[in-house]
Amino acid sequence: AWLNQDAAQPPASEVLFGKTWNLHIPTGRVFPATPALFTTSALNFDYNADAPAPERWLRFLAQLWDDDPESIALLQEWFGYCLTPDTSQQKMLLLVGPRRGGKGTIARVLAHLIGAANVAGPTTSSLAGPFGLQPLLGKSLAIVSDARFGGDAIQTVVERLLCISGEDALTVDRKFLGSVTLKLPIRFTFLANELPRLTESSGALTGRFLILRLTKSFYGQEDVGLTEKLAAELPGILRWALEGWMRLRQRGRFVQPASVEDAVRDLEDLCSPVGAFVRDRCIVGPGCSAEASAVFAAWKGYCQEMGRDHTGTIQTFGRDLRATVPGLRVTQPRLTGGRTRWYEGLRLADGAGGSCHAPY
Repeated sequence: AWLNQDAAQPPASEVLFGKTWNLHIPTGRVFPATPALFTTSALNFDYNADAPAPERWLRFLAQLWDDDPESIALLQEWFGYCLTPDTSQQKMLLLVGPRRGGKGTIARVLAHLIGAANVAGPTTSSLAGPFGLQPLLGKSLAIVSDARFGGDAIQTVVERLLCISGEDALTVDRKFLGSVTLKLPIRFTFLANELPRLTESSGALTGRFLILRLTKSFYGQEDVGLTEKLAAELPGILRWALEGWMRLRQRGRFVQPASVEDAVRDLEDLCSPVGAFVRDRCIVGPGCSAEASAVFAAWKGYCQEMGRDHTGTIQTFGRDLRATVPGLRVTQPRLTGGRTRWYEGLRLADGAGGSCHAPY
C-alpha cells in the first residue's frame, strides 16, 4: 500500500514488486522501488520486458497437456493471479494427478516465481491446529503438497478455507503472542493424487476450486534437474504469467477447462452426496412438493444403490437437503389422517410421494 497516496500513483493492487524495480502491470511502466510503497512480499528478481520466451517451460506444459490448451491457459492465469495481492476471484487451485505426474514441478516453479519468503507450505492437518493459521501470516501463497482431506478435524479445515478464500476476517491464534483478527490475502494451491472427499452439503467450498487434471506419470523417467532448468527461465515465465493475468483481468473471471467437467461433477458428488441425489432423482422448481418421508425413503434406496452405508436420520437428511436446495421450505399441512411433513420446491422425478401442485 502507498503510505502517501496521490492521483499520479498507480493502485498498489496493480503493482508487481521486484527486487529493485516495480512494474505497473496494466501499463507496463517500470519505476524504482520507493519507501513510500509498502509491501510484505516481492520477487527475488526484476521484471525484464526483453526476457526470451520460456521455451523449456512451454515444452514441459505441452508434454503434460498436449491436447488441452485450456488447462495450460488456466495455469497461466493462475500464475499471474498469484503475482498480485488480489484475492477477489475467491478461488483455490487443485492439481490432481498420479505420482510423478508434474504437480510438484509446477508447484516448485510457482514458488520460485513468487519467492520462497512469500510462500507457506502447510498440510491439511496443520490447518486445523490451534496455531495452524499463524504460518500463513505475511504470505501470499500457500502450497499444500500431498493434500489429504480426512480425519476428525476436516470440518475445521473446511470452515477455515471457506473464510480465507471468501475474503472473510477471522481470528488467528499465535503461539506465545496475542491473537489477531484480519483477512488473510493468501491463495491456496493444492496437490493431490485424487479428488478430495469433503463434507460440505451447500457446495460453497467445492465451488471455490479450480481443477487441473494431469493424466500422465513419468515415474522411472524423472529429470531430477528439471526444476533448476526451468528456474533459469523465470524472467520469461514471469512475462508468460503476466500475459495470463491480463487475459484474466479482461475476462473478469477464471474458466474451468472443458476437460475437467466430469471431475467438477465428481467433486461435487463426493462432497455432497445429497446434491448428487437431488440431481439424479429429483425435480426442483416452484410449485413442486413431496412428502418428506417419501423423499427420505428414496434417499435410502439411492444410498443402497450407490453402496453408501450411512444414510443418516431424516432430520440430518433434511438439514443437508435444505443446504443443497436454496429456497426449499418444510411445511406441515393438515391432511386426511393428521399432519405430515412436506418439502415445497422439490419433488421426486418418478412422481412418488409428491407432485408439482400443492397437496393442500
